[in-house]
Amino acid sequence: MKKLISFFTVFGLIFSMSGFCFASGPVIESQTVSVETLEDGTTVETIFTIYKSVSRLRDKSASVEKNYFGAGSEKAASVTLYATFSYDGSDAWCVSAYSDVSEYNNWRYGSENIDDTDNRAKLSARLTKSGESSKSVSMYIKCSSNGEITSN
Repeated sequence: MKKLISFFTVFGLIFSMSGFCFASGPVIESQTVSVETLEDGTTVETIFTIYKSVSRLRDKSASVEKNYFGAGSEKAASVTLYATFSYDGSDAWCVSAYSDVSEYNNWRYGSENIDDTDNRAKLSARLTKSGESSKSVSMYIKCSSNGEITSN
């Protein structure tokens, strides 16, 4: 009898904890990483991620993360644009768009503008540091009427 009670106790604990294993966040449908060096020597690492839809509705979510590195590989900032779109086969529109920013090594992020009109979310901003030239930050995510997501 003790073995039976122990079995059901362990069985119950396993299933009560298993919910946490599946609640780890959005599921990635695809992800691409690219690196480019700009004329001023800035290196930009771009991570473009499309997330799987968790509903049966015609919606798509995506993010573009850009990591900026100055001279000597000094990290300046990490800027991420998140956007969610809906589409119906003949049109697409941005439902929401927001950013997440981390600044490093005395670089400052500012003058942010997020334009989420129609089927596009576009972020523009500036990175500045005393004694350094400022850096332009720009990225967008776009959704077609059939749910295809693109970015820069």
